Amino acid sequence: MFKQGEKVIYPRYGLTKINRVYKEMLTNTKEDYYELRFSNNLLVSIPAKNAEKLGLRYPMNSKMLTDELKMLTQAYTIPEELLGSYNDFMTDLLATGMIPDAINVIRLYKQLLIQTKDQPKQPLNSTREIYLEAVENVKTEIKAVLGEQVLPKYKI
Repeated sequence: MFKQGEKVIYPRYGLTKINRVYKEMLTNTKEDYYELRFSNNLLVSIPAKNAEKLGLRYPMNSKMLTDELKMLTQAYTIPEELLGSYNDFMTDLLATGMIPDAINVIRLYKQLLIQTKDQPKQPLNSTREIYLEAVENVKTEIKAVLGEQVLPKYKI
């Protein structure tokens, strides 16, 4: 169970702190909730019992993150079965809130650009939005774990 004041990552929103842990009466049962306050003052409450399922997690440690970031330079081979449904695949990856999955979204998108550069049909705008969200998630993690000063080192 997370504690008040701990830094956590919440998928699609990024780094935050547990603002408070409180109980809420729901269907005749008291449930624990986490209240998260983000830098833009957005307040989100989530049931503690669903926190893991929703992707709430601690930031990665610096060694794990550094190792994962090395993958950004690796080419991504797009499996044949994804060619028609990469948008859904990217959405599913991003929804996990895990940095390795966000990195794979970035790699997949860059590979799509390479593979379609001479074709009239480019990746959809929604695909670009998923990619940009993945970039933000990775940047948030880098800032939280390694510091903002190292962002230029990683060409995201």
